[in-house]
Amino acid sequence: MNQEQEKEILRRARVSDSLFDLNNVQSFYPGTKIKNGVDTGEPCLVVGVTKKVRSEDLRNEDLIPELIGDNLQTDVVEESELSRFGNCGLSESLGQGVPPYGPCDGHDYNSSGDPFANALGGISIGPNDPLRRWSGTLGFIAKDVTDSKLVGVSNNHVLGDYVDTDYSPLGCYLENGELLDEFKLNEDMSPLVQNMIQTPSVPDSSRNSVILGEVKRAIATKWGSSVLPANTVDAAIVELTEDIHPMTDLAHLSESALKVAVAKIGERVSKSGRTTGVTGVSSSTRIVSTNYTVAIGSGCEDGLKTKFTDCIKFNWNAERSNNWEFFSYAGDSGSAIMMDEATGSSLVGLLFAGTYFQNSTSMPNPPYGTGVACKIQNVFSALNIEAWNGNVICGANSRFVKVNGRCYRNSNTSKPLELISHQNHEKYGTLGECVGDL
Repeated sequence: MNQEQEKEILRRARVSDSLFDLNNVQSFYPGTKIKNGVDTGEPCLVVGVTKKVRSEDLRNEDLIPELIGDNLQTDVVEESELSRFGNCGLSESLGQGVPPYGPCDGHDYNSSGDPFANALGGISIGPNDPLRRWSGTLGFIAKDVTDSKLVGVSNNHVLGDYVDTDYSPLGCYLENGELLDEFKLNEDMSPLVQNMIQTPSVPDSSRNSVILGEVKRAIATKWGSSVLPANTVDAAIVELTEDIHPMTDLAHLSESALKVAVAKIGERVSKSGRTTGVTGVSSSTRIVSTNYTVAIGSGCEDGLKTKFTDCIKFNWNAERSNNWEFFSYAGDSGSAIMMDEATGSSLVGLLFAGTYFQNSTSMPNPPYGTGVACKIQNVFSALNIEAWNGNVICGANSRFVKVNGRCYRNSNTSKPLELISHQNHEKYGTLGECVGDL
């Protein structure tokens, strides 16, 4: 099934938000009908519930209809409850019934034991702010179309959790009934109050940390109650400080410039994240839908929810083999989702939600779950950014510049100095000087 076929099923379904009012319903997406464990190939609307209940044990008003919209069949599947999101996530590292905790080795500090001065995807980040004591993942480095500067990309709820003031304010961020300015954005999508991001994230900083940069733009999340406002991305960018060296790498996963692709159902995915490290490389984590809609609670005990549409859903440990892993967990939010292709892996999404087992008693063995990612095309469009191919803009006073031990040639010596996007790097007049100092 391709994305156009998925959209046709959604058109036929004509789904309304009232579906989320039914008992245990948290998502829906286009699919094909499964009967007695066999895929019939018949188009249907798959409805995800947090717990399957026999029809005779439900109130009539909570029954999911067998047909919906334009005589389209429904199919009910059970999903673990989804949340916005130390040890690595492999079964041999965790053992039975042990969820990941803390940062994965090599994603909080580099090999020398120092904080990363190189900005690369998959490392631990968090706000340097007493109001925001949480952890997340730097997804990747991109290029800001508005000024050609390089920026770090992650989730809005990782970099600041900014709230759309045209909708309900989150209860967690109220003071005397008013939303704090620290969680508001200006008209240009920049924070009203400066918000610095550091690496590693605050809870990881038993040693030193460094300032990664300042939040530059964010897509504020819309929250509601009876009517769920629609969001398509959970995303934000941070402008890097002069001392931080941008890289195209994804920690322990990829060292090349990121290719971008459109997500495809059935394809395998992988990621590099703060909490579970590199996952999906040796396991079968596959895309289930590229038109996934999910309702997610605020976690603030304020009764608010929001709806994310046009997302990527993937299932991990669906085969429940002995070689299981946590594909993603709390703290992995913001990770770049890479899809396997014949020509290599390509960037297709930005992880922002997934299965979260609060303790081992609520966790099956082996654990299995769902991950949710924003489509990368939607992220690029919303934030006005584009993929970065690793090129470095040099100043007019140098022919070569060294970044992270690599030598780059200035292809246009007429560029004015103010166009430098990588400041405070070593500059050289000849290639020999640049290479010879490696």
